[in-house]
Amino acid sequence: MKTIKTGMLNPNKYFSEPVFIYETFPLLYPELELTDKKLSILKKWQIKSVTTDGFETENVPGKSNIKENKEVEENAQDNEITKFYKQTLEIMNNIFLQYKNKKFLNVKAVLLIAKQLKTKVLENPDAFLQIKIIKFEDYLIRQSVKTAILAILIGKKYKLPDHKLLDLTICALLHKIGMTRIPKEIYLSNKKLSESEKKLIMQYPIISGNILKEFGFSSEIIQGVLEHQELYNGKGYPQHLQKDIISFFGRVVCICSAYCAATSFRPFKDGKKRGHAAVLDILKNSSTMFDPNICKILILILSIYPLGSFVELENKKRGIVIKTTPNNPKYPFVKLLVDENLKPLTLNEIVNTKDEGKNITKTLSEEEIKQIKNIYKQNPSLLNFDIQDK
Repeated sequence: MKTIKTGMLNPNKYFSEPVFIYETFPLLYPELELTDKKLSILKKWQIKSVTTDGFETENVPGKSNIKENKEVEENAQDNEITKFYKQTLEIMNNIFLQYKNKKFLNVKAVLLIAKQLKTKVLENPDAFLQIKIIKFEDYLIRQSVKTAILAILIGKKYKLPDHKLLDLTICALLHKIGMTRIPKEIYLSNKKLSESEKKLIMQYPIISGNILKEFGFSSEIIQGVLEHQELYNGKGYPQHLQKDIISFFGRVVCICSAYCAATSFRPFKDGKKRGHAAVLDILKNSSTMFDPNICKILILILSIYPLGSFVELENKKRGIVIKTTPNNPKYPFVKLLVDENLKPLTLNEIVNTKDEGKNITKTLSEEEIKQIKNIYKQNPSLLNFDIQDK
């Protein structure tokens, strides 16, 4: 890739290929314009150069008239959160691979993506909580980013100062970095591990802590990474710490990582739990595995019925949770999808499940969810949003 000094970049231009900061962090994609705002960010962060395989162009690559691409630009704005989430996965994957292959941890790239993720999540928390599952080969990356999203929201509820919230974000993003030193055939295995393999897996928090220490991260971040597998009842690892002896960062990342693991597909597990079932597990293990106060905060953020949960109401109508109510986690807002006879509803009705006769009576089974999805696959024009897995 060629290097371009930031002083040579011009606003309102496009590039034929992606443009990167530190050869890892994507600044620009071909369909996106280089705006004054992006240039001011480069100046603010004192970034002196960028890299790209492309060249500068007046128009969106492959198009002769920028105005013709208005629809593309509008769609890009609509999908901004999903795009950013995908970019974050790619960046973190590059960071992990770079350490695995070269034993170099790009601290600047970590700091940049942590800052951006923190800002984006705080601007639009609901969008990140209900973001669709993105197919990504390495589950470690998916889990690390999802854990960071929840950790940011918990840290905000605790009113952490900005620099502490950033440190918590970094801790969550890098808590699995030690796994890069363990053979994939061990940590991705779906067979029963030998005692020696189990001991090796249980060393990864120590390995992660040592890696971060080597690259100069703060003691609070290192401690959080080292202790994120410690359980509130003292039955975790590697040091068997308990209760408040475990650092705050460690306790936060522990519960966030556990929820994300339960709701994600992992190669070594048979399946995943839906949000409601995972929340019930968290509640069941409150004060044994997890800090009960942090547990309460997480439930307030997620709701008893997390965003994207499929539910049935007292009136037998079925729908999907589209908005949670932090003060009443049992009563989210639900968009109705089908009536009591499984006929699709066309009025886009949204109900408050606290209202009389509209309480949630159950979450839907996988078979019942499949029924609804099939109904709307046959009638796609009736739905103005995606009901794929969240």
